[in-house]
Parts: sequence; structure tokens; C-alpha cells
Amino acid sequence: MALARTAPELIQLQSEFARTKFTTAIAEYSKLTQSMFQTTIQIFEPLQQQAMTAAQIKDLVKDWILGVSGLY
Repeated sequence: MALARTAPELIQLQSEFARTKFTTAIAEYSKLTQSMFQTTIQIFEPLQQQAMTAAQIKDLVKDWILGVSGLY
């Protein structure tokens, strides 16, 4: 602001400053969003794998029970 000699210069400098800060904030927000998305994927991968394994075990047990009981 000390660089501005007139009101229009002050407005222009302030606008440029605000634009720069806004652009920086958007870039940081994008990085943060991407990081959160990647972290969420990493958290749920093992849970998804466990759920798939549990479903496979359930199917194997069901097939075994039906096979043993003669209902299969």
C-alpha cells in the first residue's frame, strides 16, 4: 500500500494482492483435497480386502454346510 501514489493504484495493487492470495489458497486447497482423498483410499483398502475375504469365507462355509447336509 505504501507503493501506491493514487487511489486507483492502491485499488489495483490491492486487487493484485488479493488475486495472488486467492490463487495460492485455491492451489493449497486442491493439494489438501487430493491428500485427503488419497488417505481415505489408503484407509479403506484393507477394510475392503477384509470384507471380500469374509464374503468368500461365508460362501465357502455355506457351500460346505449345504454339501455336508445333502441339500446341495
